[in-house]
Amino acid sequence: MYALIIVLLAIITNALAGVSMKLLTIQTPLEFTKNGIIAILQNPYAWLAVTCYGLALILFTLALSKLDLSLAYPTIVSGAITLVTILSVLLFGESFTLFKAIGIMLILSGVYLLYRT
Repeated sequence: MYALIIVLLAIITNALAGVSMKLLTIQTPLEFTKNGIIAILQNPYAWLAVTCYGLALILFTLALSKLDLSLAYPTIVSGAITLVTILSVLLFGESFTLFKAIGIMLILSGVYLLYRT
């Protein structure tokens, strides 16, 4: 149960980091100039993304202490892909197509099969 909670938190923090980066790009034009870098560093979404990625790294490391790499990594990555897809539809109005639904089902089926072996 402890490992499952860690994995779920790793998925959530990883997905939130990606969403934060998208929100950053919407608010702040990405320019590799002095002013552009300052604007990025002043944006709270940049700091939220860095914090979430840091937490995701710590949680992933904790998950590896409880699970095999061959289970922890695919679970966290596929969970984050699924959650980011859902959040992208809800927050950014991205389309949710039949192919995306099938893709998510295939990803989750693959993770399920990994746990069955």
